[in-house]
Amino acid sequence: MERGDEVPQSPPWFIGGPVVHLDLKPGNVFIADYPAQTTANGQPDFAIYPRFKLADFGFPVDNRRFPRADDEYRGRGMTGYLSPEQLQAHQHAGQSQDHLNTKTNVYGIGITLMAMMNLNYHTGALNFAEAEWNEKHLNLVPQFKLRALMTYSKTLTDMVRSCVQFRQANRPTSGTLLTSLRNATDHQPGVLPEDFALGARRAASANFPGIQLLKHLGGADDYAVGMSIPPGIPASI
Repeated sequence: MERGDEVPQSPPWFIGGPVVHLDLKPGNVFIADYPAQTTANGQPDFAIYPRFKLADFGFPVDNRRFPRADDEYRGRGMTGYLSPEQLQAHQHAGQSQDHLNTKTNVYGIGITLMAMMNLNYHTGALNFAEAEWNEKHLNLVPQFKLRALMTYSKTLTDMVRSCVQFRQANRPTSGTLLTSLRNATDHQPGVLPEDFALGARRAASANFPGIQLLKHLGGADDYAVGMSIPPGIPASI
């Protein structure tokens, strides 16, 4: 949404970009088919996982609509996934005036992941009063449950925490976040310390025959294309 591709482009990919989604949440992330076996350079790129697609671009904004969008679009989106700057209002005393921008997307990515890792859909609920309180106590940001901290690596939880910082200045840029992900999942001896993806980035789906990588969490999932494991059948991973 920021630059159209992992590699920066010149001229910009979209004359009005970057795009700010404003409604990032688990319900708007769809599970599609498995990707092609190889990338453009002939190497597998997480081919053992399905593709994830972001949907519901019902009220995104781009550079052509700023700064007017700050007033017009504040408060839109789903409670629990709104960034602090989406809650802030000019008439609300004591609030900083961070603009809606790509750091708003970064917050949405972080709070979506935190909710999934916590298994709690309402992990990040904020309101105006809490936003004002956070303004005075910047350490008060959405938190992981103990179970999540025991389940996931500190590398991942720290990365997600950095995305949901109250002040935009304390969040990573999209480019920094992408670099951090690559450093954690694409081990290069002598360069990168560890591969938290256990070699999955360069593994073709044929390397893991018969493995179902997604677990059915109960209830109907009309949007997972052939990917939900039927109830009662345990997941292999």
